[in-house]
Amino acid sequence: MFTPESTQYLQLVGRILIDGSEEANVLFRQFISQYPTPISIKNMTNAEKDELLEEDERMEILLAAIELGIMVVRSQAPLLGHAYSSQLLSTEMMDRLSGENQESLYLVGTDVHNDIIDIKKCLSAG
Repeated sequence: MFTPESTQYLQLVGRILIDGSEEANVLFRQFISQYPTPISIKNMTNAEKDELLEEDERMEILLAAIELGIMVVRSQAPLLGHAYSSQLLSTEMMDRLSGENQESLYLVGTDVHNDIIDIKKCLSAG
């Protein structure tokens, strides 16, 4: 049984790869068998990406769309303003870090009125 997310995943990949030709249908089936879920794409190695690029030019479009999605998830609105509470700040930071692949240490600087004046990424674990 397909979940709404898995159905949407199949539809999105299909919209990029399938053009009505049998070759495209085969390409779609091969891709989905190798990468059946979004998390399997997230774990794709650079060598696997290179292999896909050699397979068919449609893969370049698919991989570009994936990279765009990653960029959108990782994009961050400036978190400036007043730090009313550590709980509100932690919620904002969780949203901000949701696309990260590894743990990181951030320093949030405030002035004496708890206005956020800067945020710096200090260290990446790994």
